[in-house]
Amino acid sequence: MNHTDWWARVVQARTERENLLPPRVWAITHGIVGSGTVSRIAVAFFACVFAFASPASPCRCGSGPAFGAYAASDEVFIGRVVGRREERAPGFAFPAVRLRVLDTFKGTVTGDVDVLPDSVCPFHFEVTGDYFVYANLDPEGRLIVAQCSRTNRVEHAGADLAYARGVASGKS
Repeated sequence: MNHTDWWARVVQARTERENLLPPRVWAITHGIVGSGTVSRIAVAFFACVFAFASPASPCRCGSGPAFGAYAASDEVFIGRVVGRREERAPGFAFPAVRLRVLDTFKGTVTGDVDVLPDSVCPFHFEVTGDYFVYANLDPEGRLIVAQCSRTNRVEHAGADLAYARGVASGKS
């Protein structure tokens, strides 16, 4: 198609829009193809979308600022991992971690404490290391730590540590 023919087609298309549409699309827009075919096309499209979509995870979360996590937690402390064990409940098992409390900023924890993971989004403690911990008490009084709680290794918790020390000194 040369330049002149192309312009002639554009002018014609302005008066007959469907001439620029591929034959299949033109047939669908003019009701020539049955609705069953359109439904099959729609089903195929959504099947492809869902087949390549990443699965949703309840544990994808953004942790808010340190002051929000501090306010929402029952206990805030620095703890060193001194042991691990498996806690059993009907139908599943989960790792419990024993922490030696080195410094308490909020709450009353002292000595060695057992920390349990949240059942939906557990925080995974490494076998060794010091952690800045945001924990909540469950109805039975056990400490629970969730993945979204901002609990982190002390070397990665600078803002949290600074905020907690500021609260303890009365500056925050």
